[in-house]
Amino acid sequence: AESFLCGTFEDLAGLDRDIAESKLMGKAKGLFFKAQEKQDRLLVRLQVTADTPENAEDMADIAQGLLAMVRLGRNQDSGEGLALLAKGAVVRKDGLTVRLEIDMPSSEAAGLLSHGKVIAGFFD
Repeated sequence: AESFLCGTFEDLAGLDRDIAESKLMGKAKGLFFKAQEKQDRLLVRLQVTADTPENAEDMADIAQGLLAMVRLGRNQDSGEGLALLAKGAVVRKDGLTVRLEIDMPSSEAAGLLSHGKVIAGFFD
């Protein structure tokens, strides 16, 4: 299956002032994003390469914690869409690489995106 959205940023510090000031992203050497549809499933991968093994561990812990917080919000109206998205998310760490992988039915993803449920209430 071909990617319908893919990107790589090798130098995150040059992207934006807010990213350059981020403690978390300041410890990353690169970012890779890929989204594809395969057999009626949406597969999304966000991959960050840390500068040290300790920072990779910290990044994985932070990602796991954020996913847990999103999943806890599934009973609140504003967090329902994000919680559905997080339901199919997994964080994996391999050496300096930390990956967030989302695997969900394409129809479910389309429903969330078309009705704005994913980000509804996210910025409240």
